[in-house]
Formats: sequence, structure tokens, C-alpha cells
Amino acid sequence: MKQKYVKRRITWVDILLLVIFIGLFILVCYLGYKTFTVSKQNVETVDIVIPLIKKGEPQEFNVDLSLLEPDDKMTYYFKISNYRENRVNKNSIKYKVMFTLPKDIDIKLYDVKSEKELLNGGLNTSDFVLQGGKKQDNLYKLIVKSKKKMSKDDSISIRIES
Repeated sequence: MKQKYVKRRITWVDILLLVIFIGLFILVCYLGYKTFTVSKQNVETVDIVIPLIKKGEPQEFNVDLSLLEPDDKMTYYFKISNYRENRVNKNSIKYKVMFTLPKDIDIKLYDVKSEKELLNGGLNTSDFVLQGGKKQDNLYKLIVKSKKKMSKDDSISIRIES
């Protein structure tokens, strides 16, 4: 005896369930993409890495501002670590970050992990600590806003003192 297949009509409930399924699938794909790109961004978009290996050896670097126009904003990422290649500092190191900048520039410095502002209107941070014995990275985001057109010689000097 053969079984008969009965054709069923598609109802509005079937269409609604299909739309919900497609919406959830798109949402899961989007969240997966954002999670992957945000975690990858923290590693790959760092403009400079500053290893602090010995206490008392200040590090200094400059951020070029020559391309900034009036009311332009620039974001600059830098990372301070307690290791170079596989050589990890065995002792904890305290450090602070200090800025020297030209007139007509406003800056804000954020810790990327906590999104906390670190300067609070000044040009120096309080003390931070890199623990000894295991690799540690502190990632910072510097936001620069120009009030006027910058010249080719304008830059921000960033000094890390340990």
C-alpha cells in the first residue's frame, strides 16, 4: 500500500516563523562578526608598542599632527608591555605617561579595557603598574582634537617614565 502525501497550504504562521528564523540567523552572524573584529582590532590596530624592561629607562615618542585641520579628530592607540619578544620583566614596574603638546590641541587618554578617562584635564597620568613574572599589556587610546590647522612641525611628545 502506497502512502499518500497531502499538500499543505503555507499559512501566515509558517511565514512568520520563517521570518523570525531568518532574523535570528542574521543577528547571530552579526554578533559573531562584531565579536571577532573587536577582539582582533585590539591586537592589530596598535600604532606603537613600548616595552618597559628596566626601571628608570624613560621611553619617548612623538605623534605627528601635521595632517590635522580645524576641528579634526585623530585616534592613536599605543600599548605598554612588560616584555620584549620572550623576555619578560621579572620585577613589577610603576610608570606614568606624560604629554607635551602644542597650543590649540585637546587630548583625552582612555584605558581601552575599562574605557576610563585617565587624564581628567591634566597632561600626566597617575602611576600604573606592570606586574613582573608574566606577560602584561596595557592598551591606551589617545584622542586628539585640533582647534586650528596644524603645521608640518606640530607633534605631541609622549613620555613614559618608570
